[in-house]
Amino acid sequence: MKLDRELVFEINIPNIREGIFLYGKIGLSFLLLVFLIQIGRSFEWEASSILALSYLSISVMWNISSKVVAFMALIFLLLTMASLVLKNDGWSNDFAVYVFYCLTIFLFQEIVLAVREHYRR
Repeated sequence: MKLDRELVFEINIPNIREGIFLYGKIGLSFLLLVFLIQIGRSFEWEASSILALSYLSISVMWNISSKVVAFMALIFLLLTMASLVLKNDGWSNDFAVYVFYCLTIFLFQEIVLAVREHYRR
């Protein structure tokens, strides 16, 4: 029995410039997180505001899909409706704010994606 297929293995060795760019991106992400936490503390922001800004900056830098944050907005919207049914106004207000954050981040990510696509052409 003879096989007519050839096995081809490719070894991709990353370019040194790509590695330096990746480490620079990781370092910049870490510094950005530390900066946002310090700014949030000095202005006495809530933790949810700091997390939303952190996610926004990291998602734009690392090209995270906007579908993730749209799904999070949907989940928070369902939680808002459930808390309104249970007559828990405090939680429903918090969840509504999270929906607003998620939709704002979603819109910003879509704008960044459209601008990147425009300049790639």
